[in-house]
Amino acid sequence: MGVSDSFYFKKIKLKNNQKLKICLEVRKLQHIVKTPIKKTRKKLYIITGIHGNEAYLFEHLKRYLEELQLNEVEVNLILANELAAKRNVRFIDQDLNRSFNFENDSHECKLALELINIIEGDLILDLHTHTNKEHFCLVSESNVHNLTSLINKIAIKYCIIIPPELTNKTSLIENFNHAISIEVGEHNSIEGISFAKNIVKRSISFLEKSILIPEIVMPRTKFLLGKDFLLNNSKAKMVVNKNIINFSKVIKDQEISQDLIASDDFIAVLVSKEINPGKKILLKCKEIKI
Repeated sequence: MGVSDSFYFKKIKLKNNQKLKICLEVRKLQHIVKTPIKKTRKKLYIITGIHGNEAYLFEHLKRYLEELQLNEVEVNLILANELAAKRNVRFIDQDLNRSFNFENDSHECKLALELINIIEGDLILDLHTHTNKEHFCLVSESNVHNLTSLINKIAIKYCIIIPPELTNKTSLIENFNHAISIEVGEHNSIEGISFAKNIVKRSISFLEKSILIPEIVMPRTKFLLGKDFLLNNSKAKMVVNKNIINFSKVIKDQEISQDLIASDDFIAVLVSKEINPGKKILLKCKEIKI
């Protein structure tokens, strides 16, 4: 099923005389914004709203893209889960970022299939926000070597590498070549919007093979390989020690929470502070060289 089978387009004249195609839903996906060019050399897809409560990035990036002069790269901006965005919830039936390569009749599985049928690009940015201010990215273990140059050029301090056994290949980054998920900062923050715009600008420059002038001096990216998730296996809600934060080093026998002690050394990422029984506390990682 191609784009023309599922979507219709309207054209808007922009201030800079470019034309922007806005692709509105006929079936499931609600919005795609396309910036067409005369001769397409590279295609960039920007995915927002995989989680509905993070979809505010879509409108800000839409306005930002309308202002850019795009001569070498076709940019496609997608709001992935508009129904969840309208309700300001993370998902309708299940997490869309755990619905790829997964079959059921849920709203998110249908959207995942639609995305797989539509997206085919040279680079796919999956943009997220979270409850903290850190910037980091996630890539699948099978794609990390294809994305190393980009990661180092877009000034991301940490890159978490996800092996297939952690998510059973149900996340977006594990189902598209050259796909990278990026946490741009705190929910609904001005800083998060600014960082997202900078990531888009740098990604376009990377695809254009432009020379990037560093705006800030950043250390080389640290690559962290995910080992396994630590779960709350108790029957009570758990509160994590305040010293356990994203990218902190945890040593063997360190207290993680009351009645929970670290069994080995690791770097903690994706840390939750209050965890219900059976839910994930954090992802244990180790630093590796790429």
